[in-house]
Amino acid sequence: MKFVILFVLGFAAIQAAFLSQNLSFSSQNDDDSVAEVQQIFNGFWAAINIDEPSGLAQSCFDENAASFMLSTLNETLADLAVNNVVKAFQAVSKFYHGIDPNVNVCMNNNSHVQEMYQTLGVVNMTVAQLNSKFLTYVVSHLEKVHQVVVSANDDFQAGNNFQVGQDGGQFALDVFNTSSVDPYMF
Repeated sequence: MKFVILFVLGFAAIQAAFLSQNLSFSSQNDDDSVAEVQQIFNGFWAAINIDEPSGLAQSCFDENAASFMLSTLNETLADLAVNNVVKAFQAVSKFYHGIDPNVNVCMNNNSHVQEMYQTLGVVNMTVAQLNSKFLTYVVSHLEKVHQVVVSANDDFQAGNNFQVGQDGGQFALDVFNTSSVDPYMF
């Protein structure tokens, strides 16, 4: 579940820092939400240079859970697009508390997820620590984060799920493989 929270909170944090324009997002109500989630996962893993997690979404998500994840991502981005940070974080919290606990167990017991945690160095980090790391990074790398926001929004709106995953994976690498504080900031 760290991955899902990491991904959603990461985009929530970067969105909160930059979006002042009103963007519209297409609804993700397809009957193949599991395949869409798998494409996001594949892109994320590809971006961090480890083998794609074949079948991860199919193993851990049913259509309802996958649809819930996609709609939460959509809702979070849409709220942040109109600078409603409080509502966006409420959506993330609703997701965190509303997702089937079996999804969390399945994800945390998956070898691909554990490899991803190892690669990013987040094995022993709590959700609060992940969020803190993201927010610190956002504040100290505003211009770079803005570029990620623009790219991720374009990809999400276009339904380019693999690229959305790559955007998220590259962002995670940037956050966890660099110092969060820009030495030129002060």
